[in-house]
Amino acid sequence: MLRYKIEIKTKAFIGLFLLVVICFSINSWALTPPPLKWSQIQANGSRVTIIGSRDISFTILRKDKGPKRDIETHGYAYVLSRGIPLPKDWQTIVFEGTWWQEPARKKNYEEMTIFLFARYPALLHGKSLDGVRLKNFINISYDTWNKQLRFEDVGSMEGQKKTIRVNRNIPTKPRPFRLVVERNTESGLISWEFYEKEHGKWKLIYRCDHSNLFEEINSKKIYIKLGGWTTWEYPVSTRLRFNRLSYAIYNQPFLTEKESENEEISECLWEVPLPPGARKVKGTNISLKKTNGFMGEINGSVVLYSIGQPIERIIRFYKNISIKGWERALDLTAVENGGLMIWEKDDQSIQIVIGKGKSGETEIIIGCGEKLR
Repeated sequence: MLRYKIEIKTKAFIGLFLLVVICFSINSWALTPPPLKWSQIQANGSRVTIIGSRDISFTILRKDKGPKRDIETHGYAYVLSRGIPLPKDWQTIVFEGTWWQEPARKKNYEEMTIFLFARYPALLHGKSLDGVRLKNFINISYDTWNKQLRFEDVGSMEGQKKTIRVNRNIPTKPRPFRLVVERNTESGLISWEFYEKEHGKWKLIYRCDHSNLFEEINSKKIYIKLGGWTTWEYPVSTRLRFNRLSYAIYNQPFLTEKESENEEISECLWEVPLPPGARKVKGTNISLKKTNGFMGEINGSVVLYSIGQPIERIIRFYKNISIKGWERALDLTAVENGGLMIWEKDDQSIQIVIGKGKSGETEIIIGCGEKLR
């Protein structure tokens, strides 16, 4: 167990004083993964927008008014990752982020989907076409037309398929998700779990105890595919969002912690873009609830990220971004030393502190919640 402490102090000439102290414990990871790299797939009016490697939006629209059952007329947009290598001794794969559908006046009854493949997918869209079908994958999809979350586990053979449906509405604001795939190193059996976070707690939505993901295939890579599609014939578009995307591969079991009711992370935290390669330091989700002190009442959340890039590059990244609906209220940064930036919207505030940690890497502390008062 590694004990780690960070203390950052920033003082402005106008007398503003900020003190952020975070103490936490972290476990070593089996593999520090590189950022995900994506290729885009889009057709019939739908399109993809990628910001870095972790923030992706999909505008789902169908302009072609052909038969609904003809998948070549569907409006669809996806991203597909490059192959992610699997070490020989891998035991757990974790893929997580947030996903949601932006509110819209009109619906086009789209599907929002996550795929994890154990082989390169043979089709751009759909699961079978002209005798070709997708094999060896996990699929998790929100079907908005029947208000269900669908789980599929498919192997290489025709009969190796499981489908489970759960009554569940698509999220209309950022909702964290986590997919955990585990391999029993003694038996070789594969299982997986899917979680979503509600009210600060991870909730297990579905568990597959015997997966066909790697059946009849000695895969050394996995592929992740995200996006959505629709068969709706009218010119109505829907926007789907994925952000805070990350993955990790462990050589040991992974435990999804059950957080207490007091650890609900502020929703505005998920709106902050991250520079490519930023890694959340495990165990640093901190909730601040109604704490009285010299700074007044605080109600919000703080998360710490580490990144192997110089401070000046991270400063430029945040100077050049805009956060939709938020106004930049303060910029107290120096290119070489880091500093503090603040965005505000109504009674909410986002604070970003950039500095150098003891490891020598650049540290990004992101706080979000109610304004100080």
